[in-house]
Amino acid sequence: MDAINIPYSPISLIRDIIVRLSIRSKVKDIARTDHFKRKISDLKIDEIHLRIVFVSQRIMAS
Repeated sequence: MDAINIPYSPISLIRDIIVRLSIRSKVKDIARTDHFKRKISDLKIDEIHLRIVFVSQRIMAS
């Protein structure tokens, strides 16, 4: 099963947008801190993990 072929349900699309917006606001907040580079890399890992979770949820739902 290819995750790309699974259609977005409106709920998962909204959830995805909310997650991306919250990640963007986190990046803006963290940009003001000293540990800029390390925290940005942590956030990228979080975002990849969230994408994996969403894809696996969509696969299980179908």
